[in-house]
Amino acid sequence: MLIRVTLTLSLLAAGCTGPPQDDLSGPPFTLRVLAGDGLADMAPILRDAIPATGVTVALTTTDDPARFETAGRDFDAIWPASDHRLRLRGGTARLDGTVEIMSSPVIVGVSTRAAHRLGWDRRPATWADIAAAAASGRFTFGMADPARSDDGLNALVAAATALTGPGALQPGEEHRAAPRLAGLFTGQRLTANSTSWLVRTYRDGFGADGLIGSESEILSADATLPPEHRLIPIHPADGTVTADHPLSLLATSPAAKDAFQRLTRWLRTQPVQERIAGLTRRRPIVSGARVAVELSARQFQIPFPADLDTVDALVHAYNDNLRLPGRTVYVLDTSGSMKGARLARLKEALSGLTGTFRRRERITFLPFAMEPGAASTVDIPETGPTGGTLREIRTYVENLTAGGDTAIYDSLVRAYDLVGIGKGRIRSVVLLTDGENTSGRGFEAFARFHRGLPGAAPPVFAIVFGDADRAEMDRLAKLTSGAAFDATSSALSLIFQEIRGYQ
Repeated sequence: MLIRVTLTLSLLAAGCTGPPQDDLSGPPFTLRVLAGDGLADMAPILRDAIPATGVTVALTTTDDPARFETAGRDFDAIWPASDHRLRLRGGTARLDGTVEIMSSPVIVGVSTRAAHRLGWDRRPATWADIAAAAASGRFTFGMADPARSDDGLNALVAAATALTGPGALQPGEEHRAAPRLAGLFTGQRLTANSTSWLVRTYRDGFGADGLIGSESEILSADATLPPEHRLIPIHPADGTVTADHPLSLLATSPAAKDAFQRLTRWLRTQPVQERIAGLTRRRPIVSGARVAVELSARQFQIPFPADLDTVDALVHAYNDNLRLPGRTVYVLDTSGSMKGARLARLKEALSGLTGTFRRRERITFLPFAMEPGAASTVDIPETGPTGGTLREIRTYVENLTAGGDTAIYDSLVRAYDLVGIGKGRIRSVVLLTDGENTSGRGFEAFARFHRGLPGAAPPVFAIVFGDADRAEMDRLAKLTSGAAFDATSSALSLIFQEIRGYQ
């Protein structure tokens, strides 16, 4: 019988008395902070910092960890989930102080039904147990892309190290864990730029047994899930990697440094640490803070590799050999409104995209106007040179022409026929359109078609281009558990690159 521990918080309420705190007030200052997208949930805490410290935090969130390496004068501080990548690439040398604020280990969130079936609600599970269950088809999951997400990278390092062990992963050792890692990733059904998106997709009912990601994201998600999708937190018995959310100062002005020090001291006070734990499910850094029982689970810490080449080799092996290969259909609007500059932009962006395709990936281009056009499918070789294949793609793209009406939903139906539904690949559909649907079935007819598909039907990532109906593309993304992107104000090439994290 499954026993669920009820979440009980023992937090200091606002206005309660406690030990006296230092006076952290000071002159008003707006600290511009670039933060990981998961830290949007800190907004209520940061609002309370204003009267306590005089510091207003102007928070800009990103799901691209590379931005922390290039953040410049637009920001006074950076706040990633982890700074492993930054540290190994020498990026911490330009920082003028770093303070750890809170922590969250990588764990596995498993649906109630799956946890009971696997016995993980009754006994500890190791990474080897998780890998074996995935390899045998008994456990499926979503996990963020290690190349684009700190959660994903921490999870990959934790699994690889535990399956290789003991000690930190050393150069050249990633191959020792490769067979079991490949088994683990046969269970992966979804990937993304962040755990936050995976949580939303899982909540919408995408067919998977659970998620691998940060403890805070999984515990926070569980509180909002319907009973049939509740997640049991599994802390791997052989250890994990923890994100410590370091807040680091970039600016060197005395005013910025003073504001940074006031803010970080306030964030590390016991009442604030307890409130952070209650609101975000991240663990306190300071000792003595009282937290929920779920945040008290002990966790053996796996060391992060000290060598950049080791990490890069592991991520490269994941993309090309370990994870399931991608299967993507690009549905491309080539109606009359795309003639001229818009089609030129599309060709340029697609040609640039070819350099990101992974080995074993299968890609289909489906142009459409008043009806779906002829599809062209290309397989990226598993071994050997890829130059010929990529030139074939660029030649195809360069020969695209535009003309006619716009049959968005008939083309999406055709895309689902092409992409398929089943095991063996991570599947997705990318739609680019610059106009409203003017031919064939409409949105409601497509919605009826989609509701008849299996629960693990691939998501649609819709790119709004030109005069396309953004509201309708948002509805399409919600219907298919995908996402909508606006290329009217952002470079199309950058949006295609961002979508790669979901493929």
